[in-house]
Order: sequence, then structure tokens, then C-alpha cells
Amino acid sequence: MAAARNAPGLAADSSKDALTAQLHEVWDALSELGRSVGDDEWTAPTPCPGWDVAAQYAHVIGTESMLLGRPNPEVQPPEGAAHVRNQIGGFNEVWVTALAGRSRAEVLDLLDEVIGARKEALAGMSEEDFDAP
Repeated sequence: MAAARNAPGLAADSSKDALTAQLHEVWDALSELGRSVGDDEWTAPTPCPGWDVAAQYAHVIGTESMLLGRPNPEVQPPEGAAHVRNQIGGFNEVWVTALAGRSRAEVLDLLDEVIGARKEALAGMSEEDFDAP
């Protein structure tokens, strides 16, 4: 079992079971939140420059898809976006661009599919897998 890491005022359990439970909680809350907002809230700007709420969901889908080993969408984000400052920003923008034309329901269905696949992948990992660099 992975050791708990301590910081002043914080004790975190980095074991497979604890991390998996935390990820499930966050993913389920994101899905529920996305289904509870209206279309006007879905397109509302966020504190992340250039991104609305929908883009935040595209980012999560992209990151979790990458962790599943899925290929990036074959789209070219618009060039010259001031908020894209590095290669990781460009990677994220591919997913934002790819999902920009999809409805909220389609994006949330894709989120649920990706989350389901990630939950399955994590369930198949051992404690040693979680402890590995």
C-alpha cells in the first residue's frame, strides 16, 4: 500500500483505493454538474482564458482519453489563440476544437463513456501499478 504523504495541515492517502475513490467522486460530480446546467451556462466563460464551460469538459475528455491511449482527434485548432502558449496548450486545444460543434448532451455522453473506460482501466491496475513512476 502506498504511504500517505503529509504536508502541513494535509494528509493524503495515495493508495490505489483512495485515489480511485477520489477520481470516481470527481468524475461523477462533473457528469452530474454538466447535466444540471442550462445551455447558457454551458457556454459561459470561465477563469481560463479562451475557454467556456464546454471547453473545460473537452479538456477532461482529452486528458482521460490520452491516459487510455486513445488517439487525438485529427483537427487543426485555429492558429493565433493568445491563450495557447505551449505544446500542452495546443494538445488541449485540439480537443476543444474537436468537440466545439457537439451538443452538450453529446459531450456529456462522451464524457460518461470515457469515464467508464477509465474506471475499468483503473480497476484492472494493481497497487504496484499505482506506485510505479
